[in-house]
Amino acid sequence: MNQNINEDNVKSKTLSQEELMKTQVLNLKDVEAAIKYEKRTSKKPAIILAFLGFFAILLGTSFPFVNSMLTKKNTEVKTTRKIEKKKILNTESNLNCTYSSLNNYDGTDTNLNIQLSFNNDKLVRVIKNYTINPTEGSPLGPTTIINYINGYQPFLQQTIKGYQITVYQVNSGLVVTSSVDLKNFNLETFPELYKNNIATNVEYLYETDKIAIENDLITKGFSCDK
Repeated sequence: MNQNINEDNVKSKTLSQEELMKTQVLNLKDVEAAIKYEKRTSKKPAIILAFLGFFAILLGTSFPFVNSMLTKKNTEVKTTRKIEKKKILNTESNLNCTYSSLNNYDGTDTNLNIQLSFNNDKLVRVIKNYTINPTEGSPLGPTTIINYINGYQPFLQQTIKGYQITVYQVNSGLVVTSSVDLKNFNLETFPELYKNNIATNVEYLYETDKIAIENDLITKGFSCDK
């Protein structure tokens, strides 16, 4: 009896699967027939196709514009980054300090200007301009200027690595200019003659801190601007 029941169950399952397949085939045929009918009687597919075609054209014409905008934006970003990079790499700075002394005992007015150059706020070069003029109305002034001209002649006779000096007359006065490239300069071999003169002495070593120099000069009475 159990065998008969099992055989009936198998037949029932087989029939159910066959009926399901038949139903699916019929449904598929119905769908295909409905689509064919819709194509003959309705304009919706054509409208949908036309819309899709227009969207494709619009997308095609918009792509170059979008691509151009993206390229321009990328270029602007790269340019900005390059400019920022240059700004970061520009580490040079300067300090300009001046000290004036009027009505000196020797009948002169003097002005000492010091121009200091820095890299990463570390000293690399110094230029001094020392101007000496006779005090107006002083009888000592003209004679003192002549003495200065003669007194600076020995400074012009020596050659010092990293160091230069010039002396020249301007009207009734005198200008002494000294320049030192501290990276190529050796203070240990610097002549004492130069160390004892305000216009020719080198007060600061290579890579001395900028703030330390500025504070020192202001303490000595110099006025500084950056």
